[in-house]
Amino acid sequence: MQIREEMTTITDRGAAGERSMPVSSFKRTILITGSTDGIGKQTATDLAAHPDNRVIIHGRSEEKCESTRDQIVKETGNPTNVDYIAADLSVMKEVAHFADKVKSRFPELNVLLCNAGVLNPRRAETVDGLEMTFQVNYLSHFILCNRLVDVLERNNHGRIVVVGSVLHSWTALDWSDVMAKKDYEKYLVYSRSKLCLHLMAFALHRRMNIARRNVAVNVVELGKEREPNNNGKMRTTSALSSSMSTLSMCRAAGNLVQLIENPAFETLSGKYLDSMGKQISRQLRPLLQQNSPSRIIFVSSICYDWYPLDFSDLQATNYGDAYLQYSRSKLMNHMTAFRLAREKSDGVTVNVLEPGVCETKLLKRGGYSGGPVKDGSVAPVHLVMSEEVKNITGGYFNNRGKRITSLSADSTDVKQQDRLWTMSEEICSKFGITF
Repeated sequence: MQIREEMTTITDRGAAGERSMPVSSFKRTILITGSTDGIGKQTATDLAAHPDNRVIIHGRSEEKCESTRDQIVKETGNPTNVDYIAADLSVMKEVAHFADKVKSRFPELNVLLCNAGVLNPRRAETVDGLEMTFQVNYLSHFILCNRLVDVLERNNHGRIVVVGSVLHSWTALDWSDVMAKKDYEKYLVYSRSKLCLHLMAFALHRRMNIARRNVAVNVVELGKEREPNNNGKMRTTSALSSSMSTLSMCRAAGNLVQLIENPAFETLSGKYLDSMGKQISRQLRPLLQQNSPSRIIFVSSICYDWYPLDFSDLQATNYGDAYLQYSRSKLMNHMTAFRLAREKSDGVTVNVLEPGVCETKLLKRGGYSGGPVKDGSVAPVHLVMSEEVKNITGGYFNNRGKRITSLSADSTDVKQQDRLWTMSEEICSKFGITF
């Protein structure tokens, strides 16, 4: 299957129509996936309030993107620094075309905030035949990072910030059932998707170090969350250090802004940070590298470590719970981010962040409640804008922008990171997507 350039389902008119705003007028150009709702929207709003920032909104529909853009412009009073591109992350061809649009329209991109995610109560497959949580939460960001990293590296202070989650350590990946066909539980799947994000961020960090590429990659945990018990209620566990319900969405967004804007974070890479920026612990890739120093940021979840990957069932055909595959998709995000962080440096950083438990549509679909959505944007904004994290890559940050040093064994397992990376490349290759 080939990626065709004549696709018309992706729209990108933005605030200035087809016109491009002057590159020189913005200090940062920031792409935030999943920014028409929740933490992503609040983070976009806070970042757009700074005239030095150019914010690129992403959502599935043009209508929602336009509405979000209008709301942000009304709130910030800045009508010229907000654009958007609409694309469905559950369709691989759209993700690839999405990356191409970003490279074409925003060659000055220097911050990628991987925030988008889903939490499905029941197992579902995408039009590509892959398990939904795995593809949206993890694989779509794997594609974006690889396609945008070169432009991030080419521009100043390139960063990749992954919104992670303390849940990424709740379970190991089940390499025999990555698609969750055998056993599907929504939080299990969600946790593993966050673990995948962690693995990806640290793998990317490692790759950048090896290649001496200048993009910082870090993971941010935006807040403490609670583990659901068998009664469907939330119970605090000793393994989880906090609860997002105690924080506000505004605080979370503010911390993300700090992580993105603070100079101290520009060269920090390969780290797991809390929302305050303290370490807890690919075809977009060429674009990121060209615009180094650049950043790749993965939005993860505290449930990324709930379940190990099942490589024999990556499509979750034998699972019936949404959180199982959601968890695994986040675990895969972790794995990929960390592998990227291992392989790249000198201009492109790759990190993962965890936004915390917020009252988003995703959480409501899981039958739970959380804190204000505004709390979830603190860590993403911090990782995108903070100078303090510009040199950090391969990090995992909590909802306050604080780096987390205690990571799950699965997310930091180099062999699993490499296995997931190879598998992801093979899947993409089947759909005509190469790096």
